[in-house]
Amino acid sequence: MTCSICSRADRGLIDQALITGRSLRDIAGRFGTSKTSVARHRESCVPASLAAATKARDVSQANTLLERLARAHRETWEILAEVRRDGEPEIALKALARIEKQLELEGRIIGELQEKPSVTIFASDDWQRVRAVVLDALSAYPATKAALVSKLAELSA
Repeated sequence: MTCSICSRADRGLIDQALITGRSLRDIAGRFGTSKTSVARHRESCVPASLAAATKARDVSQANTLLERLARAHRETWEILAEVRRDGEPEIALKALARIEKQLELEGRIIGELQEKPSVTIFASDDWQRVRAVVLDALSAYPATKAALVSKLAELSA
C-alpha cells in the first residue's frame, strides 16, 4: 500500500511540520488529510535525516534550557554580590541556596550529577547477622567458606 502523504505535492511541507513538532491534528487539519495518515507517514516514511533534524531540534531546545538556566545563574550571582556589598547576610544566604539548587539542576540536565542512591550494606547490622549465619553454616565446608570470605573481602574493599 502506497503512503498517501508520500504521493502529495506538499509532502515536504508536511515533513517540515512534523519536524517542528506540530501536533498530528494540526498538521492533518492544515493539509486536509487524516491524523492517521500523518501518523502512519511519520512512523513509516519520514527519512532518517528528518528524524535526525528532530533530534537536533530537541538538543537545541535543551541548549535553550541550559542558556536560560545560565542566565538565571548569572543574575543570582549578581544579586549575591549586591547583597554582600549592602551587608545583607540573610539575603546572601538565600542567594547561595538558590545557586546550589541551580548547580544541582544543571548537573542533572547535563548528566554530571548521578541521582542513584549509594548504599553500603557492609556496615548494616542486618548484613552482619546474615554474614555470620552464612559463614557459620559453611563451617562444615572450609574451602567454600574461605572462597566466600575472600569474595566478600573483595566486595567490601
